Amino acid sequence: MKKFKYFFLFALFLSLFNVQDVHAQGFFKKLAKAAGEVLETAAAISGSNDNSSTSGNATGKIPNVNFQITKCEYWGNGVLVRFLLTNTSSEDLEIIIDNSTDDENYVALDENNNKYAFGVVVGGKVLGVGYGYSAKLPAGVPVKGYFEIENVSTSCTTIKSLTFGGRFANPVNGGSRDKYTYHIGSQTVSYANNTNGDNIFLSYPPLNYTYTKANRNGNNVVLEGTLTNKSVSEISMTGLFNDEQSQVYDSEGNSYKVSLVAGSNTVSRFYSASKFPVDIPVKCKVIIENVPTTIHEFSLVKNYFEIGGEPYYLQFRNLKF
Repeated sequence: MKKFKYFFLFALFLSLFNVQDVHAQGFFKKLAKAAGEVLETAAAISGSNDNSSTSGNATGKIPNVNFQITKCEYWGNGVLVRFLLTNTSSEDLEIIIDNSTDDENYVALDENNNKYAFGVVVGGKVLGVGYGYSAKLPAGVPVKGYFEIENVSTSCTTIKSLTFGGRFANPVNGGSRDKYTYHIGSQTVSYANNTNGDNIFLSYPPLNYTYTKANRNGNNVVLEGTLTNKSVSEISMTGLFNDEQSQVYDSEGNSYKVSLVAGSNTVSRFYSASKFPVDIPVKCKVIIENVPTTIHEFSLVKNYFEIGGEPYYLQFRNLKF
């Protein structure tokens, strides 16, 4: 930029002299005009970049959009990286976000360099194959979204990086589809503190689980507790359609069938949904069938259920009874 300024001043300096050669005068006039156009173009580019901003440990630019990471949390069987997009221009815009199905570089990495694909949701709309990749951003209105990284171990502590990209209808450039790439740096994964035991894990953060006791009922072992809905609206819970994921193993390696009863309902696809009003504890029972009287510890109890069509689970490890 400094070189162009000096070039421009030099041209003006020469124009102060009474240069008689008409061709020379024409040349310097063109030179001065070209220098001015370069400076104006550089200023316009600088101005358009000022409309894009980032936050946190991130690199990249999305034209006319403020991108802000708000949370990175374990949810379901994976990690959600939540964000806010704010359109900083004066008119509604359309953004396209591609995920790893479009470019092998668009991936997430954990602290052990395990590579993950991810889904994208913006303003409640899923972006991707079969859904479309674009979302509308109203002018000046923050829009929530998240990246969904599936099948992440609960031992994961950090999403080391996540790279995505796409195109953007940029009004500064006449609505042209500007391409961008954005890189999110290290994000610590938070886990909900929603159970009363270090050996108990519930993968749906809006529900709190309180374990009370284990007892035998005939040939079965029953784990008793309560589930409390801490969200802002009622939750409906059903079972998985084909539940092959729920599993129980005792300390000797034997496996068992397991079921969940919430309130008066068995949590199953074939029964009516169990309802959880806001802030009301609901009694629940995890029932493990046909357990020999010689067994007094489960190494793993993992019972799946569905909320909003998505699978979640309640898990116990090394539970003595």
